Amino acid sequence: MSQLTPRVRDAMQCDAPHSGECAHAAAGHQFTAIQARVTSATSRKWRDGIVTSVWSNGWISVDLIEDDSTVWLWNHIDRSDTILRGAPVAVHTLYNALAIGRERLSVLAAPTD
Repeated sequence: MSQLTPRVRDAMQCDAPHSGECAHAAAGHQFTAIQARVTSATSRKWRDGIVTSVWSNGWISVDLIEDDSTVWLWNHIDRSDTILRGAPVAVHTLYNALAIGRERLSVLAAPTD
């Protein structure tokens, strides 16, 4: 994972990191109704992948199937007990979303080198 930019560090500030009650609408926090609509409307932007690691600090690494690249995603809640290594997922690269089955999470993607 590359060094975090100030934008990524600022977005990772959350006053409710262990609950679903966060009021932030920034990437990595709440999955909003608008986000649900735009990710549905742009279905070609979903990229299939496999979860390779999940950390208690919110970071999730996903190996993308189409090009063997790895993306690092962050969500404000510790998902290490609910997202399993090896799970098939989809990443919406345009609107910062992670799909695990029917569940949708807002994620913040770390910048790529």
